[in-house]
Amino acid sequence: VVPPTSSHRDALKKWFGFDDFRHHQSQVVQAALAGRDSAVFWATGNGKSLCYQLPALASGRTVYVVSPLISLMHDQVLKLNATAGRGRTKLACYLGSAQLDPAVEERALAGSYALVYVTPEKLATGFLERLAERHRQSPIMMLAVDEAHCVREWGHDFRPDYRNLGRFRQLLPDVPIMALTATAMPRVRSDILASLGLREPRISAQARFRPDRALSCERRAGSG
Repeated sequence: VVPPTSSHRDALKKWFGFDDFRHHQSQVVQAALAGRDSAVFWATGNGKSLCYQLPALASGRTVYVVSPLISLMHDQVLKLNATAGRGRTKLACYLGSAQLDPAVEERALAGSYALVYVTPEKLATGFLERLAERHRQSPIMMLAVDEAHCVREWGHDFRPDYRNLGRFRQLLPDVPIMALTATAMPRVRSDILASLGLREPRISAQARFRPDRALSCERRAGSG
């Protein structure tokens, strides 16, 4: 295990107010800052979002985050702007059907935000091509694919455009990709890496055991 550097801890304290990293966050953050692909398979609540938020804030370059859930994107944008942005700086935005301000997209392409949350459908409407064109003038840092199990588990039955995210690697081959999910059996993990075209990724997996969850069952006596 590589210990986090003091500069990474300083960035963590500056932007989020934490004194130290949780679990294996520091190793994933370091891989991202080094420009390496990564795959994060952690249970919900273990701090996956910080793995792509901190590299964006520490580097000063934009990270695009693909998410299938508009409400989750909206909540993360509000929380990040209120906490790391101290309510004064717009560090993050979201793009998709719920975004009613067309100027936000232009500011995002110009690199005005540290984090841009976007739906897979938005990327499929031609935005990915625009992003690849702008990348030549304003390089982005990374693509983070949240709920990455969607590239296989539900596929065409759920969000077909998740299956097309491999085009990102084709159009922006020099940009690292981070895949994140809490739900992935070994075969699903392998398909995620292949579908997104990850190259020798830093893989971080944690047990799915949740000490705050318990299941029990009782035998019910028959009625006769």
